[in-house]
Amino acid sequence: MGSQPFRKGGSFVIAAVAATALVSLIANPVSAQYIIQGTTYNTTGSTENMVAVFTKPDGGISTNTYYGFVLVDVNGTGIAGGTNPNDAFYYSNDNWATHTSVGSNYMMDFDSKTLSAVANARDAKNFVMYDVSTNTEITSRPYVPAYNSANNHKYTVILDTALLQANATNLHFGVNDGTYTDNSGQYNLSITQLSSGTSSSVPEPSPVALMSGLLAAGSVFTIRKRKRF
Repeated sequence: MGSQPFRKGGSFVIAAVAATALVSLIANPVSAQYIIQGTTYNTTGSTENMVAVFTKPDGGISTNTYYGFVLVDVNGTGIAGGTNPNDAFYYSNDNWATHTSVGSNYMMDFDSKTLSAVANARDAKNFVMYDVSTNTEITSRPYVPAYNSANNHKYTVILDTALLQANATNLHFGVNDGTYTDNSGQYNLSITQLSSGTSSSVPEPSPVALMSGLLAAGSVFTIRKRKRF
């Protein structure tokens, strides 16, 4: 009788460990892989967070240098077209009741050097190689991802900096416009370099596999304790 509370406590500890491990994995998922032009790419190095303001053509410059494919997560809206809002890929003239991606004005621009006003050729849509939200490789550009108002108008794409330069450079982001003195708002960006080959992250078991293993261990623990009676 004296060992029964310990048995229950042991089972509880195993279950608690399993739940904690599962929550940790969900919060920190394994790095994704992306297949582009038949080659597998993984994130490498750290992710850089930066801001690109709407009040000047060259709205923000990365601290790190990048070359080739980069994973870009962007959210944020602002006012670049009179009093009407825009995000990285869409513009609205009725406060987002409707939206359009036609033309180049009021879209996110992207370059390896200082951006200028009305830089239509530098619209980010001209450099999208992969749409992460749909897990789709993009083979024809310009490409605009599906409109998304969630998470402050968030879009996640892979851009090709090799279309801009032949070596690693700082990246420049801004909004395409002709006049910036009446603008407001900003893009919030996260940038991660991609590389081909083995990921720099250590592979981790899936949450389901880990939970199954820990629950199995808990069952064995409980059975062994029962055999003492």
